[in-house]
Amino acid sequence: MSPGLDDLFHRAVSLAPEGRSAFLDSLHLDKETRRQLESLLSHDAGATEPPLPQHIVTAANRLISELEPGGMRCGPYRLLEVIGRGGMGVVYLAERVDGEVNQKVAIKLLPMGAGEIQRERFLRERQILASLAHPNIAHMLDAGHLESGQPYLTMEYVNGKPIDQFADGFAPRQKIELFLKVCAAVEYMHRNLIIHRDLKPGNILVASDAEPKLLDFGIAKLLDVATDSTHTSLRMMTPDYASPEQVSGQGFSTATDVYSLGAVLYKLLTGMPAHQFDSNAPEAVALVIREKEPKQLSHWAPDLRGDLDIILSKALRKNPFERYGTVVQFANDLSRYLRNEPVTARPDSLLYRARKFAVRHRGGLATGLVAVLALLSGAGIAIRQATVTSRQRDRALTELRRAEATNDFSSYLLSHATPSVDKPISHSELLARGEALIDKRYSDPDLRVHLLINLADRYFENQQFTDRARVLKKAFEESRQLVDLTLRSEAVCQWASQLAETGDHKQAFQLLSEVFPPLASPDHAAVEARCRVIESIVSKNSDPWRAVRAAGRAVLLERRRGGSAIREREALMALATAYSRVLRYQEADRIFERGLMLLDAGGPDSSRETSVLLNNWSALLQDGGQVLRAAFISERAVRIARALDAKNGASLSMLATYGSALLSLGRYPEADQVITEALQKARISGSTARLVPTLYLAMESACETRNFKRGEMILAEANSALKGPSSKYLLGIVETMTARLALEKQDGETALAWSTRARATLETATPTQMSLSRALYQQARALNQLGRFQEALQVAGAATSHARVRSGGFKYTYQLGRNLLELATAHAGLGNTAQAITTLDAATENLIASAGTASRATVRAESLRRKLAQQ
Repeated sequence: MSPGLDDLFHRAVSLAPEGRSAFLDSLHLDKETRRQLESLLSHDAGATEPPLPQHIVTAANRLISELEPGGMRCGPYRLLEVIGRGGMGVVYLAERVDGEVNQKVAIKLLPMGAGEIQRERFLRERQILASLAHPNIAHMLDAGHLESGQPYLTMEYVNGKPIDQFADGFAPRQKIELFLKVCAAVEYMHRNLIIHRDLKPGNILVASDAEPKLLDFGIAKLLDVATDSTHTSLRMMTPDYASPEQVSGQGFSTATDVYSLGAVLYKLLTGMPAHQFDSNAPEAVALVIREKEPKQLSHWAPDLRGDLDIILSKALRKNPFERYGTVVQFANDLSRYLRNEPVTARPDSLLYRARKFAVRHRGGLATGLVAVLALLSGAGIAIRQATVTSRQRDRALTELRRAEATNDFSSYLLSHATPSVDKPISHSELLARGEALIDKRYSDPDLRVHLLINLADRYFENQQFTDRARVLKKAFEESRQLVDLTLRSEAVCQWASQLAETGDHKQAFQLLSEVFPPLASPDHAAVEARCRVIESIVSKNSDPWRAVRAAGRAVLLERRRGGSAIREREALMALATAYSRVLRYQEADRIFERGLMLLDAGGPDSSRETSVLLNNWSALLQDGGQVLRAAFISERAVRIARALDAKNGASLSMLATYGSALLSLGRYPEADQVITEALQKARISGSTARLVPTLYLAMESACETRNFKRGEMILAEANSALKGPSSKYLLGIVETMTARLALEKQDGETALAWSTRARATLETATPTQMSLSRALYQQARALNQLGRFQEALQVAGAATSHARVRSGGFKYTYQLGRNLLELATAHAGLGNTAQAITTLDAATENLIASAGTASRATVRAESLRRKLAQQ
């Protein structure tokens, strides 16, 4: 078998059988290669015994599970009795009998004769449980295989009742307090990138200590966005607690678990299921879940009328994007209810009015426009008490005046922006109206500058960068005569940021140096914090440690003054970006997590900001080699962006980030679809700086699917793009693309020549780091492909050192794993088998931890391991 065919076979055989045909289609192979691969796969499938008919397997498992376990053993445990049974296995009560300790445990066994999908789910459940440690999640103690080959897992034994039975007779407050512990467990799972998908009272047991324990992760998903059909979904879950997207076979998210939690709380509080079914037929059940709204909570429990009605109604919305976006938001509203505070689910904001307006005028008002209006409104401005000094009173009155002006401005736009059927109103037109309105209606200098700065932010969000620059310049010029130091400083800082974006860093830093001395007083902490954020953004490339200090100061100021979550989040995001510039990825990762928590606490109105934060977080994680997590986070960013703007979809940046992660994971058909969409946007943008990196991703996709003709067309387009405004960095990317295509064609000499050129180009260009890593990796691969193993050893060693330096505090990274694989290949080529195996172990450990088992690099590592084992 040729090396290329061997690689393709192992990539295909690692997939589920039903997914192999689509994978082969995506490769665009010639007929003979396709025939050979299909023959190999057929032979591999025939090497195992055919499965027993399903009805025989089911009957046998039921019979076996009902037998007394007698003296059956699982490792050091003896099985005592059956305590549970389901499609994913039989659960036994067992005791430890090896004399070490007296202990009772629960042991779950995969049914004999289980199919490959069941086995995969069972092993995934073990993997998930092994990664979780939370007081309200039943923890795994051990795992292994019986002599028969059956896998098992050993868990703590929870001698309790389902949560609805345990809480029967409790007051509503007690039930909610108990339920909040379950929310904490589910929120912990989501932070660890796990979606349960089968939350129900029977999977939440409560023992005598009143601590609920979450069980049964048999259909939970770990970093996987595949879906099930309606029939499969209904077989695998309890319909009373299933979400509409589950029974429809649509994509799921953390909102899926929010829905199931809402159904669990509904049952806790009323004793009735949220759904009432007239038929058990799967299609009829699915129809009820998808389309029939549950009765109000107060229908069953009149005393609960009010906020609880609203909270449960929001959690049980049919559209996942209309629910609480996270469990944190759901739990926070329940906590507010217990404290008699206003809940966020009550729709009384300007944004709510704007959304209603959009619904009335679907034909002419883009969905994303609502976000523009909501952000423009400034309705969330909080006015602190001003009773200590007259200055504080004056400040409060000034803020009130600005808030009223901004709300008046937004309300005017809402009432005068009604689109006609013939001429819909676009974002750009609405913002242009807003700018004209400021000139016509507002003469007060303070209000004008305040509104111009807000308008500039909206122009930026609508990617109208020229308009933003013009409006910021106007705000800066008009601010020079203002008495209000706060507003004047903000206008200066915003203009400084614009100057930096156009390359005038000297003038930007000069303006910033004038701003900070007068802001030293605690009275000006808010504006100093905001200007420090801008200082961090301005200096992140030229002086990254200055950026770290500035953003750190901003975070400190916001926390000292008890600023809003929005302001703290802005400071945190600047700090995360600055940390990434100094290769402190792990610290940046933690900061992104904190930023997301602040967004979640702000309620669902922050979805647009959430998508941006998630995209930036995913890009950071990819730079740090955490591809699995990056893909999961990026998928959520793209999904939110598409839901908010069905017409335009996700941005080029989001699509490129997601496509890159999918490529690294070996999910080529999905990656190709996303990258094709990104490439369309890049071509429309007219920017070479955007087009060339996107073409690089398209080249990667073409190479992974061995579509060389497409690869050559992409390379020609990239070379053509370089004829316009370009840079050494973009040249280095195109040189890397040329090497990449040659590598896949097994043309080692050409690959070596171009990867060597790319390395030289990128060592003196900026920004370089990630692209330089690729050039080093390809150079090492080319040398190995040519059999020049001693040289490959040196280059792979340099690439490995480079990857270690750029690990950013993470223990395992994708880049390190790939470079260690080339190092192991070089050792193997030189006959250093022992060193090759040791290095390969480290490579495999890094690759599986960071990119999973389907990644092409992981498949190549396993292929090399098999070859070394045969020597």
